[in-house]
Amino acid sequence: MAGVGGGDLTPWGKALEERGVVYPLLFHLLDTAAIAAALWEEFLAAGQRARIAEGLGVSEGEARRLVAFWAGLHDVGKLSPGFQRCVPWAYEGVSAALRRDVGVVERMGHARASMFSVFGPLARLGYGTEGRRRGASALRVAEILGGHHGRFQNADPAVVGGERCVEGLGGESWEALRRDYVAVVHRQLGEPAAPRGVESPVAVVVTGLVILADWLASQEHYWVAKGVSGVSAAEHFGAALAGAGEVIAQAGLARVGLVRQSFARLHGVGEANPLQRSVMEELPGAVSGAGILVVTAAPGDGKTETALEAERVLSRAAGSCGVCFVLPTMATSDAMYKRVASVVARQSPGGGSAVTLTHSMAWLNEAYSDVDLASGSRVVSHEDGEGEWAVTRPGEWLRGSKRALLAQYAVGTFDQALLSVLPVRHNCLRLLGLTGKTFVVDEAHAYEPYERQLLQRLLSWLGWFRCPVVLLSATLPSQAADQLVRAYLRGAGHRKVRGESFSPGYPGWLFADAETARTTRMSGERRKEHQAYRAVRLAVEVKAVTHRSAGDAGRLAVIERELEPLLAGRGAAAVVCSTVADAQATYLHLRDRAGLRAGEELLLLHSQLPGQTREERAGVISRRLGRGGRGAGRMVVVATQVIEQSLDLDVDVVVSDLAPVSQLLQRAGRCWRHEHFWRGSGRPEEYRVRPGWCRGPRLVVLNPLGGRQEPPRHWGGVYPEYLLAATAEVLSGLPGGVVDVPQGIQSLVERVHVQVPEGAEEKRYAQYLQLQGEILGQEQVGRCAAVPPPWELTGLHAMHRETLDEVRAATRLGAESVRVVYCFRQADGVVTFDRAGQEPLPGQQAAGGLSAGDVRAVMRRTIPVRATYLSARGPEHAVPGPWAQQPLLGEVVLLVNEEPEDAGSVVAVGPVRFGLDPELGLVRQ
Repeated sequence: MAGVGGGDLTPWGKALEERGVVYPLLFHLLDTAAIAAALWEEFLAAGQRARIAEGLGVSEGEARRLVAFWAGLHDVGKLSPGFQRCVPWAYEGVSAALRRDVGVVERMGHARASMFSVFGPLARLGYGTEGRRRGASALRVAEILGGHHGRFQNADPAVVGGERCVEGLGGESWEALRRDYVAVVHRQLGEPAAPRGVESPVAVVVTGLVILADWLASQEHYWVAKGVSGVSAAEHFGAALAGAGEVIAQAGLARVGLVRQSFARLHGVGEANPLQRSVMEELPGAVSGAGILVVTAAPGDGKTETALEAERVLSRAAGSCGVCFVLPTMATSDAMYKRVASVVARQSPGGGSAVTLTHSMAWLNEAYSDVDLASGSRVVSHEDGEGEWAVTRPGEWLRGSKRALLAQYAVGTFDQALLSVLPVRHNCLRLLGLTGKTFVVDEAHAYEPYERQLLQRLLSWLGWFRCPVVLLSATLPSQAADQLVRAYLRGAGHRKVRGESFSPGYPGWLFADAETARTTRMSGERRKEHQAYRAVRLAVEVKAVTHRSAGDAGRLAVIERELEPLLAGRGAAAVVCSTVADAQATYLHLRDRAGLRAGEELLLLHSQLPGQTREERAGVISRRLGRGGRGAGRMVVVATQVIEQSLDLDVDVVVSDLAPVSQLLQRAGRCWRHEHFWRGSGRPEEYRVRPGWCRGPRLVVLNPLGGRQEPPRHWGGVYPEYLLAATAEVLSGLPGGVVDVPQGIQSLVERVHVQVPEGAEEKRYAQYLQLQGEILGQEQVGRCAAVPPPWELTGLHAMHRETLDEVRAATRLGAESVRVVYCFRQADGVVTFDRAGQEPLPGQQAAGGLSAGDVRAVMRRTIPVRATYLSARGPEHAVPGPWAQQPLLGEVVLLVNEEPEDAGSVVAVGPVRFGLDPELGLVRQ
């Protein structure tokens, strides 16, 4: 294959020994260039194309050709004897001329070899070589190619630009052929002129596009079937360009336009409320491009629908395409996924647009079938340092967390977005996905200082790329709102915005324009209208309790007394507990002492239930207490904090352990949540009126602080002491024991979370100082952990200044957990999921692998446990051999109960003992 349109075609780029197939390197480079050119048109949003072109100092058409050209150079480092020799049988086909001119071979990853190889040829094409900032375009493109496996490398100008940088990459014949390949790719792209410069943030996102194009071009079905004999480079490139659109469509990455529907038809409600109408009618006049919108309103006020309506306005003005909706937890993401998928489906012609779900367990969702998980063409690549071919299926990336952020519509957990600004592999790919969409953060108040610091860094990147952002919250302190808006505007170029307050008011919204930093707020008229529409008086009672342990009789007696009217008649209540142990003890008391039937009138929900059990119970609660499901009988849900955000339910009264006021208000939002909807649309068939004892929404707060103002010891550090004490004081002093919703919410949040406790007693002030110290510490850790802000980025290697695995990149400070599977060893030695021995664990035999269904079956039974509780685990807790080969199962810990016939038997891990109860879930002793 020598001499056909571009010189020697014998160096291989892809190889499959099992089929004896090799694919010419030059053709793989041209394939990748063609797909990159198509991705520019069919995948990138208009706003991304404009920002990239601006960052290169060229027109959009010229930018397309440049990006495709660079993508076509990504594997030029494979044109070296060190790489070609790594598959001996394929190397035998390389031309004799090249094999005679090997010279001294240096072991070097081919991404790094590409970085070194292109600097000289690019300089000869007129690319700038001086400095490290925008002018050094040759260096910047070299960094892009060096990072095409997901991690940027340090491209020292003195080394990359030196004459000795290509030593070890073969003799002159190899160097000459690399120059020829660069020239061929350059010619096929119309010989684009060198850019005026390459801004570093643009280079990061372009790298993501190069990676995506490479992956698509590396699918086995794509390249194995291609005919290469007697085909010129020009003919091959033309065919690749013609077929690139189909490749993108098959991967689910092509952008699809929506047919916009009316508000009522789209969201399934009668009409928009005043807040929603304000966004639909007043926001368009304030928006001329990208910006950040902050929406604050009480729980149950339709903020999700408000955000989706805002997305219509913002996307149209900013040139974005699609939406990424992120939430605090997997449970909230799963629930939101169904809502967003429904909205997209109603607007998608022929079902062309899909919504993907992204979190660490997203593939367990019903959205992905076993066939989906197992199918797909393999992707053949050779990643640096692996020492062997990596053959993977798109299920691992097209349906994985990275792919989900690339989809036009994505819903996921907050941490998946934050990984884009942590120094993890492929963070550039995540930024590529985020910068083309409207980015929506729900429950913006629900994140710790460390996470908020990472969010600020992400907002600065989104501001730089002029991406629309929407922040939603029911209890966002004004100080936090101000910080988040300023972070976005700093990224957009407004480094010093002084004097302006970015508090949106409550309820209401604020929009800050990315180009001008000008702000617009919801009109006073509409705010008053919404306050009147939503007006309700929330009764709040603070009850002193003793709470020395999870089973403290004093606390349990108070709970039972508060539920007496319900127990004697009908109605629904939620009892929210601070710890899993508290929830388990409360459940047992109400089951055994209050006469509530387990599973029918009494349900327990917390994080330490097996995954499928938790999912089933959440479904029952949603059906029984959701918008269309209230029945006429009794029902009590005992839960932990998971109830604050993940479940859309309506109860008559909420009884809660003491928590910071922002979280208590979230819990209270489950009280009479659907009353407005029912008044306008009719109540469920079996629920015509509220029970007689229930005269309005009511929150009962159990205060365990006592005279010492200290929380129960078994709570640990679940909440800061100062916030608990300040909340108890503020709520105890409410005039008439009432909160006027919505107008009274923000002042409560400010008094607890923002105001300095002037004149407070010494102990309270010491608690306040301790909290501020912890906040400052977490913020500093966040600043140090994050990648640089876009305006400070010089060399791209700063995006990966340390080695950090995304699986271990905990975005919640100190929140590391391990997933366990509780199982039972039967008399014959077989280990089963169930005590009765009917469901054996898959993969117990050394031979054979695991199907996607097997993996799903295991993961649906896992339980997250704090890693410190398992610090004494040993070999007896290791998974079977086949599990260890599966990325999702390799780090699971087995808790094997050796006495399945004894219902009270436990598993010991050092000093900690674990039992599994069918009602209580995992019980830690």
